[in-house]
Amino acid sequence: MFQSQFLKFGGVIRDEETVKHLASDGSVVTVTTSKSTYTSQNVILAAGPWTLLLTETLGLRLPLEVNVQTSASWLMSHSKRNR
Repeated sequence: MFQSQFLKFGGVIRDEETVKHLASDGSVVTVTTSKSTYTSQNVILAAGPWTLLLTETLGLRLPLEVNVQTSASWLMSHSKRNR
């Protein structure tokens, strides 16, 4: 849902490109990836646990903390639920 809205409003998604470097001159952000170099006035960084490493190259120290969450669920057959 969020990706479709992003694209609808003119956003561009670059999947399967490793970000090598981020730089900003205050008005334009330059993103160098394994495939190309892009410039934009706005960048949405959705790098998961790698976000801190990337933002530090811009001199930013964000108050983010990476946590590992484990989730499990079981599906019980109808016959076992009624015992």
